[in-house]
Amino acid sequence: MNKKKLIKIAIILTALVLIPLILFVLFKAHYESALQEPNSSSSEQIEFEVIEGESIDSITSSLVAQDLLREEHRNYFLIYLKINDIVPKIQAGHFSIPKDLTIKELAETLQNAGVPSNWITIMEGLRADEIAQKFSDAFENIEKSEFMALVQDQEFINSLELHGENISSLEGFLFPDRYFMEKKIEPREAILIMVNNFKNKVPGDYNYEDIIIASMIEREGINSEDRRIISGILQKRLEEQWLLQVDATLLYHQKDWNHIITVQDKEEPQPYNSYMYHGLPPTPICNPGLDAIMSVFEPKETNYYYYIHYEDENGNIVPGYSETLGEHETKVQKYLR
Repeated sequence: MNKKKLIKIAIILTALVLIPLILFVLFKAHYESALQEPNSSSSEQIEFEVIEGESIDSITSSLVAQDLLREEHRNYFLIYLKINDIVPKIQAGHFSIPKDLTIKELAETLQNAGVPSNWITIMEGLRADEIAQKFSDAFENIEKSEFMALVQDQEFINSLELHGENISSLEGFLFPDRYFMEKKIEPREAILIMVNNFKNKVPGDYNYEDIIIASMIEREGINSEDRRIISGILQKRLEEQWLLQVDATLLYHQKDWNHIITVQDKEEPQPYNSYMYHGLPPTPICNPGLDAIMSVFEPKETNYYYYIHYEDENGNIVPGYSETLGEHETKVQKYLR
């Protein structure tokens, strides 16, 4: 066999190996992406029934017909059920299913027909009182006042064995996530689920100060890179005993993220005024997500001491960093006045 034929055969064999491998990698990436993608942007609840003995193909077709599962995700849904041996665990009964579930969440819902349950989404950066209101709206046995009383109950807080000293509130530890909870859940159990999720997701070497810093970064940063730069700026300011001057601390005191900050706000002698008092505020100012928390441990070192966020010509919110007060004030005058 001549050399040209050997090369040709080698190319064909390589292609026979590589093409299926590439197709598999592409399929796997698309499959994993589909598992995490909400079915819809609508949270409308749809009443759904699984009949005793109904086939999985019939159930899947009904999910598609009622806009609870996209047609293009049908096979991914079936594959996920098969891989995780979920088909035998699907229960007959009535379900109230929101349209915006992922494939994973939909599969979890169909395994819980016996106990009426709700999905609730806690976004990054909410205050404890905002979370309490969301739970009060979604669950009949949860009153906002009772929820908040537990958030500030020192005996309850101490029982949770969180890292750090002088933790006086669960603000910062109500981990942002999507939760599937029984409709009749009590506030203590709901809080325990969120705090245990925090303990499972957050590395164990954190302290209270880390969570306080992370909460400010969560409210101030706009993306992962920006959070790490802001983390570096804030930690450098702390080390050099500068005032932090974080606007979000003033908004936390107001309990209104849309409040327009005034000169009076910056001069009010209240403990969350980082324009008046050095060091950290007494508690976290929101409940940060994992990326904001990790940015405390992964700060990006720069020469910057100042930052702003403004809207560019395309309507996107972008950061602007400065090394000196003069540069910072120029950017403020140019973009924020």
